[in-house]
Amino acid sequence: MKNLIYASISLLIALSFGSCKQEIVDNDANQLLIIDQGAVSIDPNMSINYTASLVNLNGQISAASNVSWSSSNTDVATISSSGSVSISQTGISTIQASVEVGGVTLTAEVPLSVVVPGLFAVSPSAILGDINFPDIPLECIYLGTGSTSYGFQSSNTSVATVSSSGVVSFVGAGSCEITVTANGLSGNPTIIVPVLVLGTTTIDLPVTRIAINPTSYAMLKSESQQFSAKAYNKNNEEQNVTIDWEVEDPAIASVDANGTITPLAIGDTYVKASAKGISARAALTVVPSKLLIVDPYFVSKPAGQTQQFTVQQHNVSRVNGELTLGAATAASNITWEIPSFGISAFDIATIDNNGLATIKSDATPGLSTVVLAYDPNDQELEPGIAILEVPFGSGGGTGCNCGTQDAAAASINLTSSSTVNLSFGGQSQIQAAVLDATGNTLSTAAIVYCSDNTSIAEVNINGEISATGFGTGTANITVCHGNLNQTVVVNLQ
Repeated sequence: MKNLIYASISLLIALSFGSCKQEIVDNDANQLLIIDQGAVSIDPNMSINYTASLVNLNGQISAASNVSWSSSNTDVATISSSGSVSISQTGISTIQASVEVGGVTLTAEVPLSVVVPGLFAVSPSAILGDINFPDIPLECIYLGTGSTSYGFQSSNTSVATVSSSGVVSFVGAGSCEITVTANGLSGNPTIIVPVLVLGTTTIDLPVTRIAINPTSYAMLKSESQQFSAKAYNKNNEEQNVTIDWEVEDPAIASVDANGTITPLAIGDTYVKASAKGISARAALTVVPSKLLIVDPYFVSKPAGQTQQFTVQQHNVSRVNGELTLGAATAASNITWEIPSFGISAFDIATIDNNGLATIKSDATPGLSTVVLAYDPNDQELEPGIAILEVPFGSGGGTGCNCGTQDAAAASINLTSSSTVNLSFGGQSQIQAAVLDATGNTLSTAAIVYCSDNTSIAEVNINGEISATGFGTGTANITVCHGNLNQTVVVNLQ
C-alpha cells in the first residue's frame, strides 16, 4: 500500500466511491432507479442533499419525482422528503430511495459514512459495487512523518473480503464493514469503510456498470492526471460506448474528452465518468505544495489536564510516484482551533492561541476530538491536525480514578497473569484481590480497572478484558484500589 504523506482535512472527510448505483431487484417497469450521489463519506459539519434518477432501456436518464427517502440508522442521520440529510452523530447508515413507476415500486440504496478526521485516511472511504465489480484496492494515507503498516478485517466475508494488502473483493449481495487499523501509530487508530454490494439486474440496459480508474487520486496543483473508464452490460461484457467526463466542482479541476485532469485550485471534488445514464465517481484531491504537521499527532489525556501542541511547516513534492514531505521549517501566523462540529459529544476541550489544549473537567471518557492548526491568510497552506482523546477511567495519577483506599488495605494480589496475549475479539479475565497487612482478603475493598489504549483492549468494571483492535499493539490495564495498583499488559497479536 502506498503512503501518501500529506495533511488534508478535506481528504479525510470527503473521499468516497460511486459505482453503477443500480437497483438490487428486477422490475416490470423496465427502468432502473439510481441515487445520483453514490457512496459518500462526510464529516458531521457537512451537508448533503440526495437526488435520484431513472434510466430506461435505451439508456436515457430522467429525474425521478415523488421519491420516498429513508435512513437505516436515524441515530446517525435522518433524511427529509426532499432528500436533505441531517447529521446527528458519527457512524454508518444506508440511504434508500423508492419511487412508484407504472404501478411498480423501484428502490435503490447507497452507504453513508459520517466520520471526523483522523491520524490517517483510507480511500475510497465508502464503497458501492455489485458482485461483478472488479476488486478495489484500499489506499491508506498516513498524515505524519513516520511510517506504519495496516491491518484489514471484513465484518462479513460472505459479502466482501479484504486481503492482507487491502484489496476488497465482492462476494455476494449485502452490506459489511471493512475495518482498517494503522499498526504502530499512537493509539493504533482505526477507520471503518462501509461496503454495500448490490445484486445483478436482469434488466436489459445497454450499460449497467462503469469502472473508473483510478478510484481516487491526490495530485499537486502543478500536475495532471489521466483517468480511464470502461462500460459493461448486465453480462459483464465491455461495451463500445462513448464515455462522458465531468468534474463535479469545475473550480477545483477541469477534464477533457479523454479523461485528462488539469487542477485549478486546492480542494476536493469528484471525477465522474458516464455512459447511457450510468456513472462512476472517483475522489479527486488537489494537494497544496506546503502543509502543516502538528506534534504530537495523538494524545490521550484525562479530564482536567492540559496538552501543549506545536506545529511545523513542510513542503510537498512527488518522489518516485509518491507525495513526500520535505524538511521542516518554522510556522508563523498560526490559528489553533478545536471544532465541535455542532455536536456536544465533540465539545470536550479548548485550546489557546499558543496551542495549549485544556480538556474540560466534565469531558466524557472515551470521546475524542480534533485539534486544527492553520494560517487563515494562506489558503495554499494545508491545515495540520491532531487527535485528542479522553481515556476511560480518567483522573488520578495513573490515569485511573482508583477511589478512596480502605484504611486496612496494604496490597493488591494479582493471581491471574500480568501478561495477556489476545487477537481481535479475544477475552481474558483478571483475577485480583485487595489484601490487608496480614494477607487476608478485604472483600469490601473495590477494585477499579482501566485501559490506557482502548483501541487495543478495553476492560469492564468486573475486570474482563476484550481485545478491540486488529494487527498488533499493546495496552496497559491498571488494576487499582486507592494508591495501590498492579498492571496487566495486553499484547494484541
